[in-house]
Amino acid sequence: MPMHPLPALMNQGVHVALCSDDPAVFGNMGLSFDFFQVFVASDVHGLATLRELVWDSIRYSALEDDEQTEAFTLLERQWNTFVRYILEKYGDAAGAVGQV
Repeated sequence: MPMHPLPALMNQGVHVALCSDDPAVFGNMGLSFDFFQVFVASDVHGLATLRELVWDSIRYSALEDDEQTEAFTLLERQWNTFVRYILEKYGDAAGAVGQV
């Protein structure tokens, strides 16, 4: 099976936004699962790459400017909490996570 083109696109500087179809209509598992699938089922690895995917998904969304600002404010707070958790739980094993 050929590899998904996502890693190649990202390596070439193409901005990628993961967007989920309406889970209620199509029975999808939701956007968090989409991110999980990309992260474990491709060559997309690392928290820096995950952060880029998440931020681009908001940056290139259909949200109004004020909604994007609010989303980024909330996301930044949640991301920092997540990174602190990873560092506390895994310490040095987390590698360069603190640089994200």
